[in-house]
This record gives sequence, C-alpha cells and structure tokens, in this order.
Amino acid sequence: MLASESLTIEQFLSLLQQGERWIELHAGRLIRHEPPDDAHGNVVRNVGRALAKHLRKHPELAPCFELGLVVSRSPASVWCPAISGFRLAESFAETDQLITETVPSLVIEVASTNDRRRGLAERVRQYQAWGVPAVWVFDPSAREVHVFGASEPPQRFRDHETLVDAAQLPGFALRVADAFADPKWLPKLASDS
Repeated sequence: MLASESLTIEQFLSLLQQGERWIELHAGRLIRHEPPDDAHGNVVRNVGRALAKHLRKHPELAPCFELGLVVSRSPASVWCPAISGFRLAESFAETDQLITETVPSLVIEVASTNDRRRGLAERVRQYQAWGVPAVWVFDPSAREVHVFGASEPPQRFRDHETLVDAAQLPGFALRVADAFADPKWLPKLASDS
C-alpha cells in the first residue's frame, strides 16, 4: 500500500489483526507512534491499579487498554488511548475487541512522547464531540493531569495534588505523584542514592 493511499477502518483493523502495535488512523492516514517509554508504562500501571482498587468497591466501569476507538467513519479515524472505561452494561462486548464504535465513559491519554502530544487538544475536542463525558490527560513531563468533563471547565491537578473526578467516578482519588511513580520493584540506580 502506498503511503499516500487512504485507509479504511476495515484495512486498519486488518493491520491490528496481523499484530501491528502503536498505530492509529487519522483521517484515513496511518500514524505510527514510538513504542511507549517507561514514563508511559508507569502511568498505565499506576492508574490501572488505582482504578482496579476503586472499581472493586464501586463496579461502575470496566477499563480496556489500547482499544481502538472509531471516533469517525468519515474521515476514517481510529484512536488508541492508553485506557478507555466503559459502563458495565457495555464493557463485556468490548473486552475481546481490537476496535469499537461504542463511546466510552472515560478516556485516559498519556502525553509521554512528542508524537503522542501532537494534536492532543484536538483529540480532546473530538472525544467530547463524539460524546465521551470525561477525558483525563496525564503529562509525565509536567507531572500533572488535565481533566476535561462534559459540562465542567477543565481542571489541572499538579504533582502535589489529588486527582478526583466526582462527576465520572465518585469516590475515586489518586495522588498525582503516585500516578508517575516508578514501581517499587525497580532497583534504585547508584546515582539516585
């Protein structure tokens, strides 16, 4: 396939089925992302753990990781955020999928590399236009989280603050610093001591 050719959603799905990773479809154009770095992995691991702990007590969402979201058919666009949260009634249909047209209740993006930062404001706007009620953007460089709700003004939570989203996940709380923390099992480097 030529680089200038426009892909359909079905062609994109075929690439995923063949094992392609870290790709998205933007207006028919295939985008290849850098593999996630350690900072990206820390956020996914730490936020995933915090969500799991919260959802055991309040089972209102089921998280899916790297699930392709068909945000538009014309032009064909499939975005793969780090985590998508679906209401339980919808979630079981999504867990075995590579892509979905179901609108999640929560999208979590990690702005860990330049290519993942590119166009992030437009992505948030399009998620909201698509009907996603909450978008959380974790920024490992700035060590902060931006929360975009459907009817509330955007909020920024810094490293020393606690992330809450009472509209989307009542009772959920995560110290922002904990979202970016290295795993406890990671050995400290000699220069850190």
